[in-house]
Amino acid sequence: MLFRSAEFTAKPLAAASIGQVHRAVLPDGQEVAVKVQYPGAADAIRDDLANSELLSTFLRFAVAASGNAMAANPRQMTREIAARIAEEIDYRREAANITVFSELYRNHPFIRVPEVIREASGDRVLTMTYLDGMDWAAAQQADQALKNTWAEVILRFAHGSYRHASLFNADPHPGNYRFDADGRVGFVDFGCVKVLPEHTRRPYVAMLRAALDGRKHEMHCLMDELGYFTAAATLSPEEAYEWMAELAYETLAPQPVTIGHDSPERAIRALLDLRSPYHPVRRISVSDDLVFFPRMSITMSSMLAALDATVYARAIVDDLDGVAEPVTPLGKLHNAWVRERGLPYGLERHDAA
Repeated sequence: MLFRSAEFTAKPLAAASIGQVHRAVLPDGQEVAVKVQYPGAADAIRDDLANSELLSTFLRFAVAASGNAMAANPRQMTREIAARIAEEIDYRREAANITVFSELYRNHPFIRVPEVIREASGDRVLTMTYLDGMDWAAAQQADQALKNTWAEVILRFAHGSYRHASLFNADPHPGNYRFDADGRVGFVDFGCVKVLPEHTRRPYVAMLRAALDGRKHEMHCLMDELGYFTAAATLSPEEAYEWMAELAYETLAPQPVTIGHDSPERAIRALLDLRSPYHPVRRISVSDDLVFFPRMSITMSSMLAALDATVYARAIVDDLDGVAEPVTPLGKLHNAWVRERGLPYGLERHDAA
């Protein structure tokens, strides 16, 4: 065993529903984090997922109770959710995800991703290089300028991954981040990752860009192309734009913008508030590839609000899309890295996708 004669902490660094993470030192002195799956956890979850009809029935009842047409196809949502959950219990797949993200962010100036120790990993054990740093509780007590820096890093990771490489980390969670006093952020959990096909990724980015630029009819057409509208959809271009502008409130607001505690409420209201029978989410659908984006919107809004972050949200999106030069110091560092690596920007085609 690689861990024989190595230091291995019995007390876990973190615990989750199917496993826990321990800190260890390999015989060669390398510090690592070891993710160990609870015995029987994977089999139990697979058995539950095999009964996909149960999950589909639950979603149908939830849809009927809420009147939410956004979830109008429970079977469709069941397939996507079950697929992502099945991937989260597969540590070999997560190891592959980490490797892809680690390669993507190789030599990045402020985004850190661990590397997999393959000889110490397997079906129920995942070993990766250890990333030190503050946890979420400590990060919230930091100086405001540092919290603003971390917020920009998180935004660039979340929205840059699918703009530069078609990768979408579908489970943003502050407990999986490590915050450095120099402004860098480490990202350590990649169990729930979506690779966006180019026929979805590029129209989605173009739709967001059309919304930011106020091109309402073009945005509406792209939403239609992406499957947001059913045959009975009655959402006009103006209504669709008003809804999208609510979702992108911080990006459209005067810059820089402070993401306060009203931001999560606004995001939840835009996505889940169904008190009105005419709410836009009652009249749209979401494709499999985009099911997890609303989850990211709400989670990201909550995290940045907890940091009380002030960011140049519009400028970040503009330079990630490749339509403007960066205006922040981090943006300039990121842009230089993108050019050095020869990566595409958000609106450019991804040849490998």
